[in-house]
Amino acid sequence: MKEISAELDLSRIQRDLVYDFELNESQDWVLELLKELNENSGLESEDFLPKSKILIKGTLKKTSVATFQDIGLVSLEFKAEYLSQSVKDLEIIPQALHYEVNLCFIHESFENDEAYKDETELFLEGKMHELYFTKKGKANLKEAVHEQTFLNFNFYPRND
Repeated sequence: MKEISAELDLSRIQRDLVYDFELNESQDWVLELLKELNENSGLESEDFLPKSKILIKGTLKKTSVATFQDIGLVSLEFKAEYLSQSVKDLEIIPQALHYEVNLCFIHESFENDEAYKDETELFLEGKMHELYFTKKGKANLKEAVHEQTFLNFNFYPRND
């Protein structure tokens, strides 16, 4: 598996196998994210896209944990280069964003469970994972990557 969709149907993934994936702007939902990263440049997409790139590499695994039954685990590395405007003088400047994160997707029934209602992370398989809930058996990878990207995004770029 090299590419994966924005929503992962966990019922279609074989348990305890690790799938490697690699995503870039050739996938529609990843291209949308790259365009959003470039929004502050003030440029049109035909001007910033040739100077921008994005790469999301990682692994996906469905496993079973007694408490949660089937869960989806994703470990990923995110790298992007894009353009933005400096808050200092509005000059268009190149920016880079890089982060690594572990995500877990558990059944939506736990979303309102008192024990997990206020949790944002779970310790699974020896690592901390950012906690997300499935919707109708699907893990929304696009939503999780978007959230993690903008948690790591520099909202005040400067060209010092």
